[in-house]
Amino acid sequence: MEEKNLDENKEEVTEEVPEVKPASPTGLSVIEEARREREELQKQLDRKEELLNREEALEADRQLGGRAEAGVQAEKKKPETDEEFSKRFTDGEVNLFKWLVRKD
Repeated sequence: MEEKNLDENKEEVTEEVPEVKPASPTGLSVIEEARREREELQKQLDRKEELLNREEALEADRQLGGRAEAGVQAEKKKPETDEEFSKRFTDGEVNLFKWLVRKD
């Protein structure tokens, strides 16, 4: 008899669950937006790391490139013969004014 009373007292409860609306203006939930921002930040960090590695490699190449000037001697100019000078003069390669005021 008690079972019968229990069945009669049962009421079906229907509760409407309000639809969850995103809090952000992009239409994503806060968690989804945080995940998206984390992914973008990770991409930027990866790109920055790649650029830093390239910069380090370039700096190492520059340092090891053998551009040290210690012990390097300037090339000695060989004296120009009269024939070479006359050929340059006739070809128009010599500025006569500069040649006259040169400092040898």
